[in-house]
Amino acid sequence: MPQLKILCLHGSRQDNVVFSQRIKVLTKKAAGSMQMHFAQAPHELPLLEDQEVAMRAWWRHPKTMEITDAAEEDGQAERLPGPPVEEASSSRSGGSSQLQGSDWEAQIVADWEGSLRALEGVWRDSGGFDAILGFSNGAAATFLLAAHVLARPADFPGRRLRCAIMAGGYVPQPLDRLLPHSTEITRTLRRAGEDGADSLQLAQPLCLPSLHIFSPQDGLVSAEQSKQLAAQFDASRSQKMEHELGHCVPQKANHVNIILDFLSWFEPPPDEATLGQLPEDSMD
Repeated sequence: MPQLKILCLHGSRQDNVVFSQRIKVLTKKAAGSMQMHFAQAPHELPLLEDQEVAMRAWWRHPKTMEITDAAEEDGQAERLPGPPVEEASSSRSGGSSQLQGSDWEAQIVADWEGSLRALEGVWRDSGGFDAILGFSNGAAATFLLAAHVLARPADFPGRRLRCAIMAGGYVPQPLDRLLPHSTEITRTLRRAGEDGADSLQLAQPLCLPSLHIFSPQDGLVSAEQSKQLAAQFDASRSQKMEHELGHCVPQKANHVNIILDFLSWFEPPPDEATLGQLPEDSMD
């Protein structure tokens, strides 16, 4: 039976090894029918206290915050106003960045461009993927990568992308500078007195089947933010899974089964099934 090839994108303050351990129940149950490839983001974050290996992000973000050991382990932290704090490049000592406003936008854009180049290389070297699975910062990157794959198929040869799964995801900003240049977006002006910037979203949702996983108990990325991300995909081909476990890819049996059932619809055709076969549980 042909195996699905799934590109897995970790969250901020994780790396490919950490993420593979966080979803090991899913990986174990998928063995034999799916190949999970855990990519590594190119951007290192400052070391936290007692860390020996720097964690990574697909792009860095200006907010800084302190996180206790327990909060870091659980993936939870007190929510701060503004963009998701999961993106924050943070250290125990806190402190604020010297970059402000448009300078940070430029940094985020530059970081994403570097991540996109890295992911293009992974895609070509691996012969393409049937699905992308991303968590938090990796879920936002999944959205952006899917948009680029659909807009520039010649740059992503091999297996054809068939679906995407995003857990604890959100719409990244500045969206108009992160998507392919040909993408049409709409701008919703913020209401008087509201914090934050104007809201940007796709004028036409991505025509790609998607599964969106979110939790009302998520202390880092709100369920509403994840629903805004879901709205960027064709609603007729989109599914949602709500859970009570907070900021994570839930690994209880019922949740894992929903993910696997969704993926089971996207078995590659025979002419693509042998493209770029990977060793099981491969990582960069």
